[in-house]
Amino acid sequence: MAILRKRPLVKTETGPESELLPEKRTKIKQEEVVPQPVDIDWVKSLPNKQYFEWIVVRNGNVPNRWATPLDPSILVTPASTKVPYKFQETYARMRVLRSKILAPVDIIGGSSIPVTVASKCGISKEQISPRDYRLQVLLGVMLSSQTKDEVTAMAMLNIMRYCIDELHSEEGMTLEAVLQINETKLDELIHSVGFHTRKAKYILSTCKILQDQFSSDVPATINELLGLPGVGPKMAYLTLQKAWGKIEGICVDVHVDRLTKLWKWVDAQKCKTPDQTRTQLQNWLPKGLWTEINGLLVGFGQII
Repeated sequence: MAILRKRPLVKTETGPESELLPEKRTKIKQEEVVPQPVDIDWVKSLPNKQYFEWIVVRNGNVPNRWATPLDPSILVTPASTKVPYKFQETYARMRVLRSKILAPVDIIGGSSIPVTVASKCGISKEQISPRDYRLQVLLGVMLSSQTKDEVTAMAMLNIMRYCIDELHSEEGMTLEAVLQINETKLDELIHSVGFHTRKAKYILSTCKILQDQFSSDVPATINELLGLPGVGPKMAYLTLQKAWGKIEGICVDVHVDRLTKLWKWVDAQKCKTPDQTRTQLQNWLPKGLWTEINGLLVGFGQII
């Protein structure tokens, strides 16, 4: 299945004195890369193997991702879009540096944590149902707020082991199993994460909503995700991308917020919150980069 579609655009280049890229005022007919829409019913119909093959490619989590040069068409923006000075050069250098880094997000980040945690409990990737995976992505993202990836992973592992050992759930962390955990016990299992008491309440409330309103699956629209207890824009966009392959917004966390301000990709004076940073980034960042910029900057930010 194709991942990207192209539409004709005219790119206008402006001089360096305006602190914008590119440099000349020559019109070049190029094509902007735009992520294709996702057929949610089709995604739901996919069995384990096909789902994971598709979601990996859709999210760009392929071998040598950062060492592989980008197709120039991905960097094309509409003629009216003002791009920060030297953005392309800086972005290319960051990808090269990122290719030399194995960061926590690569092993226990949003889309990796369910597989990593399951493997520690004797459950292979082939044994994880797509529905359970989507749930685990959502819960991992909810736990990750104000918490390091390593701590989030341990909390997820505690829940997984409890579901297997105490609730006798062969699949581990399923919606049905999590709903059997009382709030006090869940709080105990996730005590190492930030705001654990509040998150325990949010998680159980969310799981009940999924059961009652979404056929025991994760919502597939941004508004539905934002309607869940404790789920903010960053969590919602990340879950939508990692669970459903829908790229509708940029996931901005503390690392993305910090680095984009450092490199003046956004106006720090106007971006007082991560969501304001997201909005300003989305005004100019080529849509073909929306999928990868979070993983690029988070991994880089975790080690500097």
